Amino acid sequence: SALPHPEILSINRYRHRIATMTSRDTKIVAVSHVGGKDQGDSEWHTIRAVFHNFADLPHHRGERVDSSTMECHGHMWAVRLYPGGHSTSKDDDQVAIFLGCVSPVKGMVEVKANYRIRIPSSGKSFRSRQKRVFGPRKSLGWKDFANRSEVLGDQSGFLVDGNLTVEVDIQVAQDRLPTWTPSIDVASDWMKLLDSATSETADVSFLVGGEGKEREIHVHSIVLKVHAPDLAALAEEYNKGTPIPLTDFDPNVFRRLLRFVYGGEIPEKEFLRDNARALISASNRFGITGLKLVAEAELASAGINVENAAELILFADGTHCAMLKEAAMDFFVENSEAVMESAGYAMVKESPDLLNELLAAALVGSKKRVARSEPGDREYKRMRVSTLRQQLDDKGLDVDGSKEMLISRLEEADTDSGE
Repeated sequence: SALPHPEILSINRYRHRIATMTSRDTKIVAVSHVGGKDQGDSEWHTIRAVFHNFADLPHHRGERVDSSTMECHGHMWAVRLYPGGHSTSKDDDQVAIFLGCVSPVKGMVEVKANYRIRIPSSGKSFRSRQKRVFGPRKSLGWKDFANRSEVLGDQSGFLVDGNLTVEVDIQVAQDRLPTWTPSIDVASDWMKLLDSATSETADVSFLVGGEGKEREIHVHSIVLKVHAPDLAALAEEYNKGTPIPLTDFDPNVFRRLLRFVYGGEIPEKEFLRDNARALISASNRFGITGLKLVAEAELASAGINVENAAELILFADGTHCAMLKEAAMDFFVENSEAVMESAGYAMVKESPDLLNELLAAALVGSKKRVARSEPGDREYKRMRVSTLRQQLDDKGLDVDGSKEMLISRLEEADTDSGE
């Protein structure tokens, strides 16, 4: 066959040169795709709005009730509910639900997203067929999401205790391909260190439990020094290799305390409920404030009644559980006559200070106690324990102790700052 013309060979060599130049001789510093597919999609994330007392919400056609704004994928969103239907709904027996992007991120006028609007209690849901563009004033959704009469029906499952819960799943288009990085679970690593501790790998051991029920538990002094200084100080009182006796603690409770020390693990609800007092006692003795406050909150919310109120006041006073003591005293104020007939109240009467506190609280009455204080309010004695703790935490101060101790710290901080 005939050879290509010399000029054609020259052109082909030139084309080959151009085609290979990029990979061999230059560096690509930017790439732009025009008219192609989105670079990638985010994961699906969910926001939830609960509309309380749905039947009582404004329900003339076109009247709207908005949720508060919620952040998702870096944007602020709101669920917009029309309890009596949108102005464009097909009739007056409709409920319309829309999703609005309230404030896109700075510099971005529009957000492209897939979305699903669901009523989890009924199973009803609608999903966008393709990505839709949300703008600052543009809401998207369904004007005929459900019949209002159906939503109000007893058997529909839309309402739970009279409330309508709306969940919206959102997936946004990203400018860049999503990347994956492995999760780093430091707490899990520390927990493995505790679980694998032996006499060869750990330098401290505790002999926990009463006679016949002792269990030897090995720990690392370096961890105690950082996260449990009181336990570390106790360990230093004994010779190395000598088990430290803790005969008045349950081994399972002490083990849970150590898991909190090592990895911040909070015991499951059932264990907390059944062992709250034991956890508080152990945490109080060894200065594990975080676990103590968790167990205290569980004990306070588990149910204070006529039979245990006085007993809990005594326990809370002895372990400096200010919030539990406050909750138990509130109960006493409302039910003083019945509590004074309980067995625990006989022990309260043996403490003049506690008795005076209870009688004073009963005289003042619960209605004059305040749950919140205005910003800048320095009447600490009137504040609830949760407010005192929050103010202490904001100042970086210790939040453990009796109410008197909390107030004293705040007053000292005010004096030091010149307030």
